[in-house]
Amino acid sequence: MAPKLSIVVPSFNGAKKIPTLLSALQKQVDQSFELIIVIDGSSDNTRQIVEATNTAFPIRIIEQTNQGRAITKNTGAKHATADLIVFYDDDMEPEPESVLKHMAFHAHYEGLLSGNQLEFHSKHKTDIQNYKASLSQKWTDKYRVGLNELNSSNLFFTAANCSIKKRDFLMLNGFDEELTDAEDFDLALRALQNNVKVYFDKSNAAIHHDSITCIRYIKRLREYHSAHQKVIQRNSSATLLATSSIPKWKAIIYAIHAYSWIPTLIDRFNLFMVLPKLIRFRFYNIVIHSLAKIHPEVPL
Repeated sequence: MAPKLSIVVPSFNGAKKIPTLLSALQKQVDQSFELIIVIDGSSDNTRQIVEATNTAFPIRIIEQTNQGRAITKNTGAKHATADLIVFYDDDMEPEPESVLKHMAFHAHYEGLLSGNQLEFHSKHKTDIQNYKASLSQKWTDKYRVGLNELNSSNLFFTAANCSIKKRDFLMLNGFDEELTDAEDFDLALRALQNNVKVYFDKSNAAIHHDSITCIRYIKRLREYHSAHQKVIQRNSSATLLATSSIPKWKAIIYAIHAYSWIPTLIDRFNLFMVLPKLIRFRFYNIVIHSLAKIHPEVPL
């Protein structure tokens, strides 16, 4: 029987992460899908772990030299045999009805769907991981539970948990392979420009298991901001999202916090834990914003 949908998972050195994803997919209410895992130049034993996992759904493994997320996702999409493609990252844990909700959406709507990417506070996480979990919740607070139709002024889209019909994906030429980051934002923006509606389903959740550190998070944001600006520069409809100038007093505050030793201290021996959480998280926000966006030239 032909699969109802194709799940595409890009993976780079995901041996420690992908068992959780595989376990979550085995718990899906509807398992009438094929799973395509594209290993992007990994040096670990991801392939062996996947091959040793018994599942009710077929798994295909594609290996390639390291080429980045956009190319890796496009590779998986090219091999998809179903009319509907769902993308999950290898560090995601979709809730049991996630796949079913993707299918149900496309049975009633036309367009591109992003599900929710949940992160939770935990005493077992570092303070930076809990800070990032707070940010994730803050980003989605303005959206109602359930389906939200998006536009260029409120665009929130993550390819870590998303779905699109293959014909629309091909019409949009997939993810932009020139981008090293922000390829999901770019895809959603181009969809809007081509009259393909974009939706965010806050109830379609997948837990994001992100072992981030302060330094890694800053580096990731630097890459994202660079790619994001590239997208803005070539898309006139994205001008509303462009960066505006900041007041002089804020510039001084950011300059004071633009030192590489601060995130190093946070990661190695976090003296700031003596501060109340609200003050701590505001401090992290200033340090990360300063080094990621205002002073990306500072070496880390």
